[in-house]
Amino acid sequence: MPTSFTVFSLGSLSIWDTQEGNTTLATGNVDDALGTYGSAGDPLFGDRVEFAPAGNGFAGGSATTYDIDNNVSNDQFSIDGGPTQTFDASMIFSATITYLDGTTENITAVVFQDTVGNTYWAPEFSDNADQDAIEAKGIQSLELLTPIYSDGASQGYNLTADREDSMPLCLTAGARITCPEGARAVEDLAVGDLVVTRDHGPQPIRWIGQRVIALDELRADPKLRPVQIIAGALGAAIPDRDLSVSRQHRVLVCSKIADRMFGKREVLVPAIKMADMPGVFLDKNCTSVTYFHLLFDQHQIIYAEGAPVESLFTGPEALKSVSPAARAEIMALFPEVAHLDYTPEPARFMPSGKLQKHLIARHVKNNRAIVHDA
Repeated sequence: MPTSFTVFSLGSLSIWDTQEGNTTLATGNVDDALGTYGSAGDPLFGDRVEFAPAGNGFAGGSATTYDIDNNVSNDQFSIDGGPTQTFDASMIFSATITYLDGTTENITAVVFQDTVGNTYWAPEFSDNADQDAIEAKGIQSLELLTPIYSDGASQGYNLTADREDSMPLCLTAGARITCPEGARAVEDLAVGDLVVTRDHGPQPIRWIGQRVIALDELRADPKLRPVQIIAGALGAAIPDRDLSVSRQHRVLVCSKIADRMFGKREVLVPAIKMADMPGVFLDKNCTSVTYFHLLFDQHQIIYAEGAPVESLFTGPEALKSVSPAARAEIMALFPEVAHLDYTPEPARFMPSGKLQKHLIARHVKNNRAIVHDA
């Protein structure tokens, strides 16, 4: 994303972050933003303004990040060349666009504020379905329905141009999942079927999602391509057959190196971070791929081709990666996901990106298995 771009002004709203320099939002105020902006008589397209960086971090070299709160000196920007404003907080909402012709489209909308409550709807961070909807036609109104992020600390402050973390978190068709009666292909599973979990024995599937990625989408966005993990690449006979997962699908690392680095023998790392290992690589030859999400009552470690991997995690980035219809289904099953104070519990510790890379590099350098005695 360029550093200057068009945003929609939503006016002055209740301030989400009332205490400067902290790492959380005054979450109750976020609900004040819910509602409709623009109308047939006063369409939102007339409230387009130009955002540009104005220093204090953003203009200092972080060209891909326009809204970081570093709790010391927040990034600054200007609107239509006006006075400097200071970024304060951001949130992502389930939303509905109404176009001038009366048609509608469901999207997720990125909304941010400055320190005095001036609020703006921003474009997406990469070409995707939401951005296509923003650009499709003249916009009459935007209705903010439900905030997706639980707070502004771990998720809401660091929204960058690289949306890799919002790629699908899922298994590909053909992956065999360990069930009490034996291994079953993921596409043959149904809601209610029991799956063996690492921590809680057999657990019923609560929801299954499916998404087909065609060749034109793979060509347009290489990050939709799966990662191939060759049999035995992670450890002794792990996986026991070749396994294909989405880039951001996390795999369990079980090793002494993890224990030394984090004080935890088992951690979760995205498959793409393992691509420097022998036998793990991005599949550049597939002509289409079908991804499946498996959701349980809680985040679980399950087994795909004998390799320990995660189930769908109901954190905000995972919810961002599924369609609005799928997100609505998940929220119907688990209403607490929509609550601002909801914090999902991961099945294992998830290191940050730099630590993930360092962890894998140490395994490669020392020729140690990623999964040992798992």
